[in-house]
Amino acid sequence: MRSLSAAFLVGLMGMALMAMGAPASSPTPALTLYSEGEYSEAISAGEAEGGSGGFAVAARAALADAELRDAPCLECLLRAEEFARRAIAADGENAQAYMLLVTALGRRARIIGFIRAQREAIASQTDDAIEAALNLDPALSFALALRGAWHIEIVNLAGRFLARALYGASFEEGKSFYRKAIEMDPGNLVIRYQYALSLDGYDFEREREEIESALEASLSGDPVNAYEEAIRGRAKTLYDFLREGEEDAFSEHMRQFRGEL
Repeated sequence: MRSLSAAFLVGLMGMALMAMGAPASSPTPALTLYSEGEYSEAISAGEAEGGSGGFAVAARAALADAELRDAPCLECLLRAEEFARRAIAADGENAQAYMLLVTALGRRARIIGFIRAQREAIASQTDDAIEAALNLDPALSFALALRGAWHIEIVNLAGRFLARALYGASFEEGKSFYRKAIEMDPGNLVIRYQYALSLDGYDFEREREEIESALEASLSGDPVNAYEEAIRGRAKTLYDFLREGEEDAFSEHMRQFRGEL
């Protein structure tokens, strides 16, 4: 089992990848820029459009920019968090905005460290935001996947017994939520990719077959934007290493993609 701080922060990172691939409802100029991978321009356009939708696109663009950089960008994440909160303030029923808030908080926790993240109650904030998204739409695939990631990482954090006793979390429940998300959205490559990352973070040897299956399935998905294209590229890298028996390279890239390196 990983250390307390690593498990907590990596868990938030795992949840953090989700919301960026979630489909948006209308092809606004800001969304078009986001889809093309023009993240700086999408941030400006989303802020200019305003409203819950515009701020949500700005948050997505800031998060995608941060995620695909070679080095951490705390400023990017603070901007994303601000935009997500503005989107929620503009429309408290925007489920995607809550997922984007989870993303921003989780990524920021990875940078600021365990002690400060505890002091800012980031774990409870992410839990509340996931619950808000699910209350708004119980069948929302990304929110279901986020809840699955939460269960698995709480088990990583506390162990099976304490996870169940203190938080009502279990590894099996986490897999169940992920599988529900996949059933709801079978062509979504990001959810399958994230499922593989969560399983590997828990126990590679025990879950190897399902990890490989999830990565293979993610390769058959059709990317809908530049971010998903980049994620499929990461999935292919991992899948190829696994199939070729390059387990050291596979593990190193897994850690890198989870934000541990």
